[in-house]
Amino acid sequence: MAVKCWRFAGKDGNNVNSYEHFACGQNAEFRDNAAGDGKNLYIDGVLLISAGYYYKSGTEFIFQPHDSTPNVGYISSGSCAACPTIDTYNCVNGACIPDASGIYNSLSECEVNCGTNRCSGKCLSNSDWAQIEGLSNQLKNRNCG
Repeated sequence: MAVKCWRFAGKDGNNVNSYEHFACGQNAEFRDNAAGDGKNLYIDGVLLISAGYYYKSGTEFIFQPHDSTPNVGYISSGSCAACPTIDTYNCVNGACIPDASGIYNSLSECEVNCGTNRCSGKCLSNSDWAQIEGLSNQLKNRNCG
């Protein structure tokens, strides 16, 4: 599975300032902090920064940006500059489409397996791809500042 750039964002414990943190990994998640009033940041099951760094519960969100360019209005930390660049692809209707969460780790692997009757159970249907694009657009519109 490819390493990805992740953007964690949310408000501080006082619900005043907006923060963001960029990090590389496969799986990004929030977990409840010890006090139960916020969310700590985790990549691949490892706590990022410290237990004292958290976002107020209900304000937190995660998504995959194109890079770690700081967003206006956010106090920013971390970087994705060190993330290895691994292009992944999905097979959509017989064509190889670049996708950050693709199931093929290279264009050549995708091309070997993609195409009419060559998907071996790994192809996405047009409706699945449309749903992915729709959700992506919703997140893009929701999170861009």
